[in-house]
Amino acid sequence: MHPGRGVGPAVDPRSYRPPYGGAPVVVHNGRSSGAPTGVATEGVDVSSDETQAVVDHHMAALQAGDIDTVMEDYTDESVFIINLGGVFTGRDAIRPFFEASGQMPGFTQTAAHVAGDTFYVTWTADGIAFGTDTLVVRDGKIAVQTVSVVLAS
Repeated sequence: MHPGRGVGPAVDPRSYRPPYGGAPVVVHNGRSSGAPTGVATEGVDVSSDETQAVVDHHMAALQAGDIDTVMEDYTDESVFIINLGGVFTGRDAIRPFFEASGQMPGFTQTAAHVAGDTFYVTWTADGIAFGTDTLVVRDGKIAVQTVSVVLAS
C-alpha cells in the first residue's frame, strides 16, 4: 500500500457522495446577518474572500458535474481525508470520489463558515443523516479537505 493512500477502512468510491451544493451561510470575520459571531481570523495569511472564491468555483463545478474542473482545485500534494475511507493524497487518489458522486438527492446545506484559509460546512442528504467538510485553501488550491459522513439508519 502506498503511504498516505488508502489508509483505514475501504469505501467503494462508486457509492460515495460528496457534500456540495446550495447557497452557503457564510461568516466573514465573525459577522454575517443571522449567523453566529466570533470567528477568529487573526494571524491567517489567506483572506476569507480568497478562500470563498475557491469554494465557490469548486461548488459550481460540482453542481455542473464537471469533474475536470473540480480537480483543478486540487494539486498532486492535496490531502483528502474521509471517515469512510481514510487518507488520500493527490489528484489521482482523490478523483474517484468525485467521479462516483453524481447528484446528491435531498442535499441541504445547514451551515457554512469561512475564516482566513479555512472553510467549514455542515449538510444532510438522502441517506446521510449528517455530513461535514473542512477545506483548507493555500495558493488558490484546496490543500486539505476533511469529510465526515454519518449514514442515515
